[in-house]
Order: sequence, then structure tokens, then C-alpha cells
Amino acid sequence: MYHTCFDKVLQNIVKRQPKNVRVMIASHNEDTVRYAIQKMKEYDIHHDSSIVSFASLHGMSDYIAFTLANSGYQTYKYLPYGPIEA
Repeated sequence: MYHTCFDKVLQNIVKRQPKNVRVMIASHNEDTVRYAIQKMKEYDIHHDSSIVSFASLHGMSDYIAFTLANSGYQTYKYLPYGPIEA
């Protein structure tokens, strides 16, 4: 379902002005990241474009985030902050 939703978003980006749409792939799943990169190539969205960015939780598949960042993709790590209530 995640891939299908991403496909729909990319199809709508093509129909609209790309400057007005942004999508973040918030996943630590390696297959999902590969899928997104392949789709970016198919839609001619360059790796350094701000249209698609990637994010994952700090400590989850950091090697994927580091590889993306080193390859020039917009990459974010997020870190939950605040008290934990039981």
C-alpha cells in the first residue's frame, strides 16, 4: 500500500507544478527506499531535488540514511524528545 500511495503522489506531482509539492519517504525499510529511488529515476526527479526527501528514526537503519545523504538525497533523521508517561 505504501508503494501505491507513493505512486499516486508522484503522478499528481507530474500533473501539478512540482515547485508546489513535496513528499517525504519516512521509512527505514530498505525495499521502500529502493522503490522510491527507482520511481524518482522513472519520473526524472533528480537526487538533489527538494521534491522528494527521506527520513527515518534515529538509530533505525542509519546505514541507509547515511548512504542516501552521501549520495546527495535530501535526508533527515528524527529523534523523539520528551517525557515518557506510563
